[in-house]
Amino acid sequence: MGIKGGVITVEDFVGTFDHSLDNKGRTIIPSTFRERLGTGFTAAMNSEWKAIALYPAVKWGAIRDKLSRMRDTDPVAMAYKRMVSAYAMHVDELDAQGRVLLPKAMREKAGLTQRILFIGMGDYVEVWDAERYAAHETESLARMDDLIAYVDEKYNARDML
Repeated sequence: MGIKGGVITVEDFVGTFDHSLDNKGRTIIPSTFRERLGTGFTAAMNSEWKAIALYPAVKWGAIRDKLSRMRDTDPVAMAYKRMVSAYAMHVDELDAQGRVLLPKAMREKAGLTQRILFIGMGDYVEVWDAERYAAHETESLARMDDLIAYVDEKYNARDML
């Protein structure tokens, strides 16, 4: 997190880092991500429920604001909000080795085994099971032309890369 022109910004999270989980479900967050996450980040399921997302306080604040606008009288919205909230955890500090304990329920939902990948997603980080991500990557690469066409049409992203 940083401040640019008096506005709090979220630093770019980019790259992929190969790590492991210990037998208690702890992992060391890559130092470059750890510095950018800062203190008080939130671990939650990613939007596809295939990985765990690590959200800096600013990003989680925006998500929390959207969740708080959902009406308590809307049962569909409440079911969604309940699931997001049930599978989220604030991380106020890491242990002395820079490790975070990822809750068992979240690890199981994300299919995490011992070998994991930290993947920078711009304004947050995803934690994937390495084998699950390899399958996802193979599938994505096989349809890369379709993905490019979709983001270009939806987000006018032709000149993005």
